[in-house]
Amino acid sequence: MKVCILIDNSPHPENNSMLTEHGLSIYFEMDGYKWMVDCGASGKFLANAKNLGINLQDVDYLLLSHAHADHTGGLAHFLQTNTKATVLLSSRINENCLCFSTRGSAKRNISINFSIVNEYIKRVQFIDRNTQLSENIFLITAISRNYPQPKANRTLLNADSPDDFSHEFAICIDTPDGAIVISSCCHHGLLNTLEASGRSAIKVYIGGMHLIDSCNAVEFETETEIAGIASTTQRKYPGIKIITGHCTGMVAASMFKKVMTDNFHFFHTGEALDV
Repeated sequence: MKVCILIDNSPHPENNSMLTEHGLSIYFEMDGYKWMVDCGASGKFLANAKNLGINLQDVDYLLLSHAHADHTGGLAHFLQTNTKATVLLSSRINENCLCFSTRGSAKRNISINFSIVNEYIKRVQFIDRNTQLSENIFLITAISRNYPQPKANRTLLNADSPDDFSHEFAICIDTPDGAIVISSCCHHGLLNTLEASGRSAIKVYIGGMHLIDSCNAVEFETETEIAGIASTTQRKYPGIKIITGHCTGMVAASMFKKVMTDNFHFFHTGEALDV
């Protein structure tokens, strides 16, 4: 299966015409349908898709993984370009789902623009439980907390309370040689998200891990804690490959690479992945 990173924080190492931003959008084809996961922070993904020869007018489903603007900011641009796709998002996302970040600066609004959802409501489907979308693709909404969530979550609010990320879902794709799990930010934590898929054989994880580098005297996961997450992942899912970017910090990338060696890869904007 081919997966393409339409936009990410990391620039393309060779193609200077590819646009980059703090956001994520992923494209893939499966079960006779064309899928997008998220649409970045703006309309920049459209130019990148054109550069890559991907016609976004043909996309059948847009899956909005959670309610943050760096994953939903391009929604209006997508819906103006594509006139047929169904947009799927959590039923927990509504006018009262107001998300804020306190990391690095004063409290700032990072919410989805729900007025866009309302404007195109006839094309929207709200998901409130684990749901099979096609023969081999499933949305995972029920995610456990058997393992610690990323520490950087403590800088994120829903209204005035700590965000529990009940508005985040993951995608599970079954293949003959193991499942592929996609979670754009993995706010529930990598191990919780993989476990929630219900699959014991997972060959690939794609997405951010929200293991952000500590900064400005704000400490998140230590190197030892990150190495523990990587080791547990490797032990529970032998042979799994981690393909990550967006909200995965350089310290986490270094520690995962050290533990998982060739089974770890850091993606970039415009990258085509053969999974």
